[in-house]
Amino acid sequence: MNLLDWLKNEQNLSVLRAFQSILTMVAIVVGGSWAYFLFVRRRQKYPRANITQRIRRYPLPNGKLLLRVIVQISNDGEILLSLVSGFCRVQQMIPCADDLCNGLEERDDSDEQCEPEADWPLICERKLKFKKRQREIEPGETDELHFDFVLDTDVEVVVVYSYLKNVKKRRREIGWNVTSVYDLRYGA
Repeated sequence: MNLLDWLKNEQNLSVLRAFQSILTMVAIVVGGSWAYFLFVRRRQKYPRANITQRIRRYPLPNGKLLLRVIVQISNDGEILLSLVSGFCRVQQMIPCADDLCNGLEERDDSDEQCEPEADWPLICERKLKFKKRQREIEPGETDELHFDFVLDTDVEVVVVYSYLKNVKKRRREIGWNVTSVYDLRYGA
């Protein structure tokens, strides 16, 4: 029996039509789901962010110095970025405490256990805690956080570290961070 004779049989033709209907329904469901997630929700599983910081200094009348840290967060992903917590800290680099400077000079950089950064003394830290849905950044948008620190004028160079937690990584402390070294004497 050839194919043409087989197709002339009504029973065989109805089986083919049923199979065609099932394949059409599966294709419509798969294509619809794909289109919904890609074009309507434009959502991926994890957020992608880019953070930068700008630092400014201003003299205060009491002989102190105001250090303003502006943390800019750009949502580079395609899902809503929810901020829940984070912090900004300022650490003193120069003048360097004698014991810390001596430790830096004596450390063995060939040692696999050697820390990549020195443990600079903490001057101040500001913590952030947002309620659910209090601070959100839509895809393609940016937001800023501002931190103010009052410093003594004898501090010359600081390390400024900012961190924002990734809410989608609940079980691990993973997020976005940025570190800058800022010379208070020259404003750079």
